[in-house]
Amino acid sequence: MIPSHQIKLFDKSILFTAKSVFRVEEARNKRANYEGLFSSNDPIKAIRFYNATTKPVGFRLRFIKDGDEFIILNKKSF
Repeated sequence: MIPSHQIKLFDKSILFTAKSVFRVEEARNKRANYEGLFSSNDPIKAIRFYNATTKPVGFRLRFIKDGDEFIILNKKSF
């Protein structure tokens, strides 16, 4: 079991615990709901996926931390 500790991602300090899950979600336009693309309990894998993902114009991506608390860490639009 991983002990809980503070980490800093995208200039936000968050609590990382064994329940933490990092997700990348997409929305096809401004009115669409977000749908999951990728999830991992390893923040490095999730950040790599988020940074490498490209989409057509009009799509939106967000990188979130979920599990024990929901936090939007970063967003980008195409």
